[in-house]
Parts: sequence; structure tokens; C-alpha cells
Amino acid sequence: MLSPDDTSQMDGVLEILPRTFSRRHLLSERRQGIIQQKHTVEVLPLSEYDPHAKIMRRQVVQLREENRRLRFELEEQNRLKKALEAQPEHVQSLQEKPIHYYTCFISYSNKDEEFARYLHTDLEAIGVDCWFAPHDMKIGDKIRLRIDESIRLYEKLLLILSEHSVLSQWVEHEVETALHKEYEGTPNVLFPIRLDNTVEHIKTGWITDIQTRHIGNFSSWKNPDDYKHAFKRLIRDLASEKSLR
Repeated sequence: MLSPDDTSQMDGVLEILPRTFSRRHLLSERRQGIIQQKHTVEVLPLSEYDPHAKIMRRQVVQLREENRRLRFELEEQNRLKKALEAQPEHVQSLQEKPIHYYTCFISYSNKDEEFARYLHTDLEAIGVDCWFAPHDMKIGDKIRLRIDESIRLYEKLLLILSEHSVLSQWVEHEVETALHKEYEGTPNVLFPIRLDNTVEHIKTGWITDIQTRHIGNFSSWKNPDDYKHAFKRLIRDLASEKSLR
């Protein structure tokens, strides 16, 4: 039976649900408006000699991009909704006492974005503050500068290792920035997890430093039970020292 404190903490978690539904509703309305506006622009008869043709076509491209962005955001909101509805016992077990998590910068290859989005949504749902490029990189940001600043600000670099990320120059740069932070005195900045066994077979380069560390195993992440087990281990280890006292 839950104590009053446990119940209040659980209520705080479940309060996410109505906010999620409201957010999804607004996104859905916005997307429908975009689709209708795009359809209106696309059916206009545009002669190639029409002085407004280029402007109209540019609007179509912008509307398509906005529609794509909203579609991705809706998909993540749907995942968050399902996670909160389908795993109440899991959420309850995580909230039996106040838990403080290390903040995380998520480092990954674009080819692993499906998993990265999946993981980011679940981490945010339980209160882990994450820097995730598709959400936090602002238009006009100087990419490398923003990444370097964010790695310095966030406590852990959650490194998603795969056959793709071990070949990524961006991931390599992010790892080197995190290692520099460790060399300056911050312990255990790197927080590696793997999607396959590629990391075990590389003999040179920055990966050799990663191989000396314990690496979380998400190689079976598409199996719900295996993912849940790996995720529980991940968030257990992401609990900060404040939560362990």
C-alpha cells in the first residue's frame, strides 16, 4: 500500500497525462491546418511566368517541412502517452521515493535516430533532463559551438554505440569533448550503451577508451521485455548521488 508521500509523488507523475493529451490535441489541430493550407496553395494555377510562382512554391516547401516536423512531434507525443498509460506499475516503482537523475547529452548517429527518439521520450517521461539535438538545437545555432557548450553543461554524455556511430565524426568529436571534461577532473562523464557488438571488434581510435568501461546493453531493444530490463538498469545508474543518500 502506498504511503501519502508515495501517492503524492505518483500523482505528480500522472499529471503528465492530461498535459500530454492537451499537447497532442494542439499539435494535431496545427498539423491539420498546415495540411489544409498546403492543399490550398498546391491547387492554385501557377504559370511559370507568374511573378508570384516562386513565392508560392517556396510556401509549399515550407509547409511540407512544417508538416513533417509536426508529424515527428506527434509521433513522440503518442509514444509518451502510450508509455504513461501502459506502464503505470513501472512508473510507480520509479516514484516510490524522490529520485534525482544526472542530466544527459544524447550522442548518437542519425542512422540510429529511431532508437534515440524512443529512448529520449522515455527518459523525459520519468524526469531525466536530456539534451537531444532534434529538440534542443535552435535555428541559427552554430552547431559545433552549441554541442560543445551543451556537453560542458550536462553532467553525462549518454553515448549510443552502434555500427553507425563508431564511424561518425560528429560522435567522435562529442566523445572527445566529454573525455576532455573527464581529464579536467569530472569523473565518469561518458555513459555508453550499445545497440550491437561492433564496439567489441575495433582495435584503434577513440573506441579503445570506451572498451575499458562497462557498456549498457540495448542490443535487443525492439523486444519490449528486454528493453524494459535494460531501461531500468540505465535509470538506476543515472540516479545521482543525491538520490542514494
